[in-house]
Amino acid sequence: MQARLQVSKAINLLILMPAAFVFAEIIRAWFVTGFPWLVLGYSQAPSDNIITPLLGYAPIVGVYGITWLLALTAAVIVYLAPKLSSHSVKYKLRRIAIAATTSVWVIGVLLMSYDWSSPSGQPLTVSLVQGNVAQHLKFREDQLQPTIDNYRELVDKSRGKLIVLPEPPSPSCLINCQRM
Repeated sequence: MQARLQVSKAINLLILMPAAFVFAEIIRAWFVTGFPWLVLGYSQAPSDNIITPLLGYAPIVGVYGITWLLALTAAVIVYLAPKLSSHSVKYKLRRIAIAATTSVWVIGVLLMSYDWSSPSGQPLTVSLVQGNVAQHLKFREDQLQPTIDNYRELVDKSRGKLIVLPEPPSPSCLINCQRM
């Protein structure tokens, strides 16, 4: 009975704790701070020619899945580190946990070699337009027409077939889009 309870605790720690961590990340990212780009999984994004093994999972599980894999790795370390020298956890269970965690990282490396997308048709040129309207001027009525003129000029100068404007190029756009 005690061995079964120990295995049950291990499963709770190794599966439920990472899931709880991801749930907390979702709540923090979307409802508390509004900054989803601070999610732990983004730490695996390539930068300065450093590519991490878990990046291979990105097309499959997304940033929250990568966050779960990182939390799972941490949970395995937390669970096994104090018990590696003791006999409180069966040797077989330790080997399974270590092998499973290692295989997650190895599979991530293998997944990076797969080409998940391929080009379709001709390349599309895209222009990103940012008017740099100061926040203290953005909602002033006397600045509405200069803001519209600024964006119109920037759009006219852009070369892309697809032109992307920020969400509120004009504070009255939703109400009075005809002027644009």
